[in-house]
Amino acid sequence: MNSLAQPAKWEKYFWPLFAAGLFLLVWYVSVKWTATKIFPSPLDVVRGMEELARKGLLWGYIRDSLGRVGGGYLIAAGLGIPLGLLLGWYPPAAAVVNPVIQMLRPISPIAWIPVSIVWFGVGNMAAIYLIFLGAFFPIVVASMNGVRNVPSMYRRAGGISDYRRRSCWRGLCSRQRCRR
Repeated sequence: MNSLAQPAKWEKYFWPLFAAGLFLLVWYVSVKWTATKIFPSPLDVVRGMEELARKGLLWGYIRDSLGRVGGGYLIAAGLGIPLGLLLGWYPPAAAVVNPVIQMLRPISPIAWIPVSIVWFGVGNMAAIYLIFLGAFFPIVVASMNGVRNVPSMYRRAGGISDYRRRSCWRGLCSRQRCRR
């Protein structure tokens, strides 16, 4: 028997809905209690979204936001995964680059806002750069650790499994230079 109690079917839906409702209630009460004009209530957010949808702007804003997030993340993955694989495969390279990564990684992307505005101005490129920074270092570290955690026996086995090299070694290759 499992030591953890299995939740009832109704609990699977009730507790997430209860938590969301409690969050919305605390948000509403906090805004009303403080009488802030800066932070909107949940009802104001719904009214604002309805207005944006009525004016036909909501889907354009969603598309632009997803484009910035996707662009920043794809650039981070495109650069971070190969770099992480390289650093995981070659420990001497990791010994050189890892201190810089560990020094820059804890800096919040929000702290880079002034730098991104100076470099890229106010616009999409600054936002894409900040999203890139938020994703790049975790991707590099995860890729590097993923390669490091593969047992060396499997890495060596992957290195000798080239079919062309084996067939040439056995003389099975049809190329002229292999028949010698």
